[in-house]
Amino acid sequence: PSTYATLTWGQVPYAWQVNPMNALAIDGNRVAVSTCNASGKTSWLTARGCLWFMDAFPKSVVVTTSASARQVQQQLYPNLRACIGEFPNAKDWKIRDNNQFYIKAPNGSSMFSFATNDAGRAEGYHIPDLPQGVHKGKDISPEWKEYLASCGIDELDDQGRLLVVIDEAKSVEEDIFHAFERCRASNWLVVSTPPLDPTGPFYE
Repeated sequence: PSTYATLTWGQVPYAWQVNPMNALAIDGNRVAVSTCNASGKTSWLTARGCLWFMDAFPKSVVVTTSASARQVQQQLYPNLRACIGEFPNAKDWKIRDNNQFYIKAPNGSSMFSFATNDAGRAEGYHIPDLPQGVHKGKDISPEWKEYLASCGIDELDDQGRLLVVIDEAKSVEEDIFHAFERCRASNWLVVSTPPLDPTGPFYE
């Protein structure tokens, strides 16, 4: 994924961004990142990590949340829109970033984003089943097959993948974490500035 970011956007990630981003390639990984303000955890790591996931895994679903609507509206989606604008097939990506926040990729992947303190809104997302006749091993590009094989992923199943992203996670209620646990996501990306107190689900 970090190489993808360099080749796609011409930007070399900072050393601290490389391992978290590459870890998203391995099914089952839960990635937690704690950094200072204005370090690029939302604008760089989260935005580019989500787009890589959507592009690499056809028919995948990405769900992002934050305790702050401003984080979604003013940080995440402007950066997502700018990144998508540099794709050769940018016109085939659909972005909604007004009252609802949603992205649809041309390969069938989807992204849903919201800010909430209601755990009910974090339920109902699951690893998608691919339509009959669509097999991830056939849909995914040879380059990604080779890369995933280098990560120890030799066989790709007939299910899509689900990535849960929790931004500014230190401020997200514990019930939200529990609700996402029930979704049984393929991967997690949890980012935040350091918590003030050594307690809570992000710290744990």
